[in-house]
Amino acid sequence: MEETAWKRQSNPAKSATGARADRSGRRKHYLVAATVAFSLCSFLTGLASSFLLLIASRLLMGVADGGIVPISQSITALAVSPARRGLAMGIMQNFGSNLLGSFVAPVLLVGFAAAYGWHKAFYLAGVPGLLSALLLWRFIREPAAGERPVAVSPRHDLALNSP
Repeated sequence: MEETAWKRQSNPAKSATGARADRSGRRKHYLVAATVAFSLCSFLTGLASSFLLLIASRLLMGVADGGIVPISQSITALAVSPARRGLAMGIMQNFGSNLLGSFVAPVLLVGFAAAYGWHKAFYLAGVPGLLSALLLWRFIREPAAGERPVAVSPRHDLALNSP
């Protein structure tokens, strides 16, 4: 149920947050803010003293999470040459979300939760996101306003470069 609450908010937030970031031209700011908000929601989950507060914190986490993938994809598409874009997208999605978020984190956090309690495990789970936000702020270049990905060839343009 808790996972459903997260996804229920995350999926609609993906389109809305991604579109706002594109329109504003401040993708990096939105990505850092979403990453910080996601981490803070993990801390908030650790503070939950009832099932209702647990669900509420996960709903908020879903909203925060919604912007991360579409904004990351947008920045990657703008920063990486067309010849390497597929590889870059695959690494970005599989390393961050699948390898770390879905495999490594649960393995480590279950043991931590068994030893120190689930509340503390959620506090610990928020730390990597805050570190990621610092790294994003420091090392990601803000794409220029209105910048669009370059298509691989005119035949594959798909209106990416049209005015």
